[in-house]
Amino acid sequence: MRQNHEASCTYRGKKCDKCGQAVLQSEIESHMSNLCEYREVSCHYCSEPICLTAIEDHKSECRRFPLSCPNECGIHEILREQMDSHLDQCPRKKIACTFAKYGCENKGTETEMTTHKKESVSVHLDMLVKPLIIPNQQNEPLSTKLSELENMKNTLDNVIQENARIPQLVEENKKLQKEVQLNKTSIHEMKKYLASNGERVIQTGRRLEDKASVESVDTLKNEVTVMKEALQTSNQRMTNIERAGVVVGGAGGGNSKVIQQVEKQVGHMDIRLCELDLRLQLQETVNYDGVLMWKIRDYSRRKREAVSGKTLSLYSQPFYTSRYGYKLCGRIYLNGDGTGKGSHLSFFLVVMRGDFDALLPWPFQLPISMKLLDQNGTYQHVSEQFMPNASSGSFQRPKSEMNVACGVPRFALHTKLETETYLRDDTIFLRVAVDSSNAQTLY
Repeated sequence: MRQNHEASCTYRGKKCDKCGQAVLQSEIESHMSNLCEYREVSCHYCSEPICLTAIEDHKSECRRFPLSCPNECGIHEILREQMDSHLDQCPRKKIACTFAKYGCENKGTETEMTTHKKESVSVHLDMLVKPLIIPNQQNEPLSTKLSELENMKNTLDNVIQENARIPQLVEENKKLQKEVQLNKTSIHEMKKYLASNGERVIQTGRRLEDKASVESVDTLKNEVTVMKEALQTSNQRMTNIERAGVVVGGAGGGNSKVIQQVEKQVGHMDIRLCELDLRLQLQETVNYDGVLMWKIRDYSRRKREAVSGKTLSLYSQPFYTSRYGYKLCGRIYLNGDGTGKGSHLSFFLVVMRGDFDALLPWPFQLPISMKLLDQNGTYQHVSEQFMPNASSGSFQRPKSEMNVACGVPRFALHTKLETETYLRDDTIFLRVAVDSSNAQTLY
């Protein structure tokens, strides 16, 4: 009996298979999972299982460990597996002098090499002439010497041509600087004008968007067609009356009134037709699947405006969680907001007043996913997910046109965003997805 009890007793000592430490039988699993220094843990960067004692050594070879560019180009957090690709395109990549085959050992960036060649003309000439004045100790064939001399002559001619163009390039550079200065003045005036009118345009756009109903596009197209036909009929009637002329007296007064009525009717129809065209355009671009795909062009210019304070934030077009669902839009601060100001892109979601809010449950309680999309094909999206806070005013039923924005102030670090992975052709892509699979409605 004693032997059986000892075999099953939870207080019986047992050695850990990995570290050899004596542990109580009842605590052996907890020890091996949480305390053993030889237990396996997942690498924070590549998720591979690694022995805890080897985790630091693993970082020196982890393919997804972030590194800084060795050329000090200012780009940080480059994955080790992408470092070779980055070094091939790095703006501070070291290149050898074109006179390396003649003995020049200077290396540097492309700009540094341009300066080096301008400042080292005499040194390079000495390198070209040196083989000619040193006795030929190796008894090389004359043809080889002549070939080398021809190559040197060609190189020297190229150097002379480059130096001869320097005054011309300096003059062209002065002209370009004058043109740039004039363009800067013109651009500055244009920016002032746009800044003074930008907010008014945004507010007008918001009001127009709110007028857009969720009727079907086909219905709107039919309404536009009917209005155009009615407008054509009215125009034809007016033309006929004008051709008939205006008769002096009672008849003439009657025709004048008819003309005024027709003109008034045509004016109303023009206004109605413009409204329907606007509604039709909005209906053709609106999204009802809870996903916003936001393409932001001219990133550099827009960020400069954000830094200068001219345009602090940008709004996206509205989108809906379903045909009769919540109305939302995205809002970003390219130069950051709050804790992310000056260092991050801040990304927020805005709940807007919709046409069917009375039929929806409040507060808004659907999972939200926000992404800065990778354009490099490696699926390294910058992503954040969160669940709306039911007590936050940002997710209550809107009492005005839109609620206060809520999201991630430190969404994407500028030094990471402004790499070829996320910024190409001066364009970035942002995505918001609302999971409405478990959404409830009151209808």
